[in-house]
Amino acid sequence: MAEAALAVLVVGIMMVAALNMVTVSAKARGVNASLGKGPALAHGLMSEVLQAFYDDPDEDPVLVEGPEVVLSSYDPSSPNAKDFDVNDDKYVGQVFQPTLPTDAVSWSVTKVMFQAKYEGNTDGIASIQLRPIDSANKPSGAIIEQVPMPESSLSSGHTWQTFNYSSATGLLPDDGLSFVVAVQLNDSKVCAVLYDDDNGDGYVETNNGGAHWQGWSIGMPHYVYGKVTTNVGGADYIGTETGEGTSTRSDFDDVDDYHSWSASPPQSKDGTDLPDYDGWTRSVTVEWVNVNSPGGTAANSETGAKRITVTVTDPRGAETTIVSVRSNTGTYEQEVMARRTYCSWVGLDMQIGEANAALSLGASLANEPVVTSGGG
Repeated sequence: MAEAALAVLVVGIMMVAALNMVTVSAKARGVNASLGKGPALAHGLMSEVLQAFYDDPDEDPVLVEGPEVVLSSYDPSSPNAKDFDVNDDKYVGQVFQPTLPTDAVSWSVTKVMFQAKYEGNTDGIASIQLRPIDSANKPSGAIIEQVPMPESSLSSGHTWQTFNYSSATGLLPDDGLSFVVAVQLNDSKVCAVLYDDDNGDGYVETNNGGAHWQGWSIGMPHYVYGKVTTNVGGADYIGTETGEGTSTRSDFDDVDDYHSWSASPPQSKDGTDLPDYDGWTRSVTVEWVNVNSPGGTAANSETGAKRITVTVTDPRGAETTIVSVRSNTGTYEQEVMARRTYCSWVGLDMQIGEANAALSLGASLANEPVVTSGGG
């Protein structure tokens, strides 16, 4: 408790000095009371941040869906172009396996493109289907999603056709897929699809409606677009994890969660607006820093030390900033083997007269232990 007593003494001295300033005049008291709000807000939030873990204790994943990208493509400059006539039970398809980043969790298909033209009459309709693949790397009988391709929309020569999808989501990283050009409404020839008879891979065709597929070491010129969901959590991530809300700080359990937090007016941890702080803003930045120069330029990945900056801006635009540095092996991260009651923060609120705002200052105690569920 010696440290707590010392903190009380230091804070008390600071408070007396601050209160001496506000006795100059009524006007001066009002100005200094307003100035005291900034440090009070900053220290209060910094104390809260410092009581969180250095890293997330549950290691929750952080899943982020990326932008639309090409998942599979084959577009040779000089293919040995051949036509596959789709009609009756004669279908053609392309099997593909996207190349994904190592941290991919799932992927989806947004768009398929290939080249086709009409054949004969233009009153047929093809069905462009997305199908899973079976153990033989051929299209299965299941259809994830399909969109029509009216033959009347095609030209007499091969042109690129584009089809959009929204239901082919949540595909696992090891999943392969196929798109199949099947018959929806038959005439003598529904359409002709272009393929390369010399090169490529993944080309398949059937003449019995998909009961049996034949694969060849050639390919259908195509583009498949989609989105990849990755897990950006772990050692090189700063921010909230999956399942942690961002509207309030109630779910924050590690210092990373506070990164980019901002509220105006300032709020308590449960999201309640603090009274008498209209026009004030309180924000937090968390960043990695070099342990040998914690005040220097921020680092791009885990270093073992994180710099926490709390900034309070008053209605006039004046800023109050306080900075702390947390180490992944510091006092806060030491596990306590026995449960106990301890003091983590000491503060004082003092006020002169009812017309003046209260001054609040406090200090976090560096000897606060981290009590884990495994403690005895």
